Amino acid sequence: MPRTLLEVSRELAAMAQAGLTYSRDPYDRERCERLREIASELLRGEPERADFSWPLEDGYATPKVDVRALVIRGGEILLVREKSSGRWSAPGGWADVNLTPAENLRKECREEAGIAVTVDRLVSVLDRERAGHRPIAWSVYKLYFLCTPPAAAVPVAGSEIVEARYFRREALPDDLDFDRVSYEEIERGFQFYHDPALTAFFQRD
Repeated sequence: MPRTLLEVSRELAAMAQAGLTYSRDPYDRERCERLREIASELLRGEPERADFSWPLEDGYATPKVDVRALVIRGGEILLVREKSSGRWSAPGGWADVNLTPAENLRKECREEAGIAVTVDRLVSVLDRERAGHRPIAWSVYKLYFLCTPPAAAVPVAGSEIVEARYFRREALPDDLDFDRVSYEEIERGFQFYHDPALTAFFQRD
């Protein structure tokens, strides 16, 4: 499969970071610095990335992690309207350090929708781009979990959210935030809710 310029640039930047992490030879480090700069230059031809530079991080380059809560009760799922995009998404976001995925999800649901959920089980682990989301600079793994809300809990929008409420399975909003969630993953969440025997989905290639 032909690779995109972003994928090539991303891999070169990761190679440069690995070299800078493990090499002590000053000449090797100089070459790695130049490799990271070339990786940045590859993306600067696009108007939205005219000033782009891959940042220097510590350690080996690995994908970032995005966690999403599929909070389902009966035939409804909890969605939140993001202030940043004006579109609907499943509660979640970048995973914070020193927290487990479940702790991150409970935190996000509390902050975004004002409810305390129980994290029941893993639904899917996806590579962001291969799942059909818009490409961004970073390589990202998306983790979706099935969650249960308290029976009588009423969602309350947090500071970064315009609105939080439940939608019926057959009446999901048209303006879904496809950078954060997809109809396919919402449907998978309902399937897991109704079938306890299902095991977590992951991309095999």
